[in-house]
Amino acid sequence: MKLEFIPYNPNNSEHSTFLYKLMKECAPTLRDDRARDPILIVQEFSRRANVFLIEYNGQLSGYLGALIDVYDNAYIEAAATGKARRFFPARESLRMFCRYLFADLKVNKIFAQIPTFNKPAETVARAIGFRKEGISKNELRYNGRPTSILNLALLPEYLKDKPNGK
Repeated sequence: MKLEFIPYNPNNSEHSTFLYKLMKECAPTLRDDRARDPILIVQEFSRRANVFLIEYNGQLSGYLGALIDVYDNAYIEAAATGKARRFFPARESLRMFCRYLFADLKVNKIFAQIPTFNKPAETVARAIGFRKEGISKNELRYNGRPTSILNLALLPEYLKDKPNGK
């Protein structure tokens, strides 16, 4: 298994095309006004965030991004392509990214917001140490319906470095 993070370069057409397609695939999970034009999401997010494309066994398979606020807290987003979701090492990717945020960027806390229906994403986040901080009711629309968001947070001491959770 070869897992690599590649800094997103908006001037690289392969990067932009991949991220655009991935955002378009994920658009139903976003607020209606932003979901209409995935290119606006790509442009806005990449200007304000640390964005990395994930290459797994030589293929672009997903992305991870983090917005860091003035208090050195990170707000992360992640997605994997539809065909990569079955085999993609999501836990290891997220664990590596969180280690990078804590060690290299010196963030204090990492936040993740996950739609309550996305149990696989919640499982991945909890497996590396994220803990529930609350639920935001009707925070976004999914396929036209109000959807709640699970708010999770990770502190450095919660991060589980081993696959068995230790």
